[in-house]
Amino acid sequence: MKVLVTGGGGFLGQALCRRLVERGFDVTSFNRGTYPALEALGVRQVQGDLADRDAVLAAAAGVGAIFHNAAKAGAWGSYDSYHRANVIGTRNVIDACRAHGIARLVYTSTPSVTHRATHPVEGGTADGNLYTEQVEPVFDTHPDVARTALVGVGEPGAQVAVLCVEMRAGLPRGEHPRVLAELQRHALGFVHAAKIGRWLVHPAFPVDIRHNAKIGREKLAAWAAGQLAKGRGRPQEETR
Repeated sequence: MKVLVTGGGGFLGQALCRRLVERGFDVTSFNRGTYPALEALGVRQVQGDLADRDAVLAAAAGVGAIFHNAAKAGAWGSYDSYHRANVIGTRNVIDACRAHGIARLVYTSTPSVTHRATHPVEGGTADGNLYTEQVEPVFDTHPDVARTALVGVGEPGAQVAVLCVEMRAGLPRGEHPRVLAELQRHALGFVHAAKIGRWLVHPAFPVDIRHNAKIGREKLAAWAAGQLAKGRGRPQEETR
């Protein structure tokens, strides 16, 4: 059977292509570049952009199955770059299956689209728990926000959800209340974001030294706890 693998040049993609070749499949990989490792395996390579619907449809012609492995991962990048690769790209792969009558689509995902298992805000019930990936993207697109971080304050099972906001560089402090009010009004349109209990502005998030690009959430949670103990933190109720 002929199969198409999107993102076959990555770590997981190359392992997938290798195993498919070993099992006798005729493998084509759809990549942004070309990879000597895939060439050595005898994998046909097609260069293109997942957001290019015509390119995806052309690459899928004649195959019996698609392994959709390509995506934009990582913690940094514009909303548009993630949307093009992960939303439009996946939509184009599904369209290719429909257009060509391909009955088998294997979709590769990650637990991170649901939650960061090590940092949930535990509100006492499964429905009350909040996860960073459910909340932070709602606010990170605001033009005056550099990034946000959801942390929990209190004992697990009865934590207060606190959204820490790092404003964009150069934004005057006098503008912070306006931005928080806009974020809070925006939150009311999202079932998860509306559960945030307190809002705090942090000057510069601490960094997790184990992962240089990631936020040091344990330190940030401890800071937030100290702020709430001093009676600080804008409550969500102010916008209702």
